[in-house]
Amino acid sequence: MLYKFISETKIERQPLYIKENGMVISNPPEEKLRALGYKDLVTSPQPETEPGYYVTAIYTDGDVITQTWSEPVKAEGDISDSEALAIITGGMQNDA
Repeated sequence: MLYKFISETKIERQPLYIKENGMVISNPPEEKLRALGYKDLVTSPQPETEPGYYVTAIYTDGDVITQTWSEPVKAEGDISDSEALAIITGGMQNDA
């Protein structure tokens, strides 16, 4: 599978089809995808973190796209189940 570099924290998977000269090409060949900027992705295993911490995938563009991981960051702003439900429902709860 090939990927396109979008930003340091975002990549795009190869499309299932492309449009070229008014035609739709399903399962485009690798050389067409590479011409559109899609590249191989070199991944690394996600490091384990302490509870309450997380890491973010970081992508670097080059001959291939390389994935590394950010330093662990403490998760902030955890909300309760009832707060999450209020956000999802817009504060409306069915008291049936």
